[in-house]
Amino acid sequence: MFGPYYSRGHVSLALVPATPPGRTDRVYNTAMTRRELLAAAGAACALPLQARTHWDKSRISAITDEIGNTTEESIAFAHQYALSHVEIRDHRATATSRKEYFTLTEAGIKADAIRFAKEGLKVSFVNTSLMKFTWPGMEPQRQRPEDPAAR
Repeated sequence: MFGPYYSRGHVSLALVPATPPGRTDRVYNTAMTRRELLAAAGAACALPLQARTHWDKSRISAITDEIGNTTEESIAFAHQYALSHVEIRDHRATATSRKEYFTLTEAGIKADAIRFAKEGLKVSFVNTSLMKFTWPGMEPQRQRPEDPAAR
């Protein structure tokens, strides 16, 4: 009969011939105890957890139209604060022009993608206003007061 041996906190990792009843000489793995095996397994499992809890600047991004009036100002802000990622929502060639990225042509989006890449910035997220809506039974928020008759 073959089987693993359990003796005084040690576990055999290989199959060895079973000791007949009444014999006291047991063969077990002296290289690692059960406690050492569990400690090694726990340490191996803890490494990914430690990596997830470590925060650095690579986990922080900023929305470009909120950190600058133009794309140039947004890039300058990202460099000033050593950011590696940005979120894009509005394309602003000038301080007064404003167009959401999802409405741009493919060529316009690619041009900005190349520009961000040349500046060493990665786009972590593309924000849009597509999912903004008012819940049923709620009053929409108005930028300016509206006369009830105008509704």
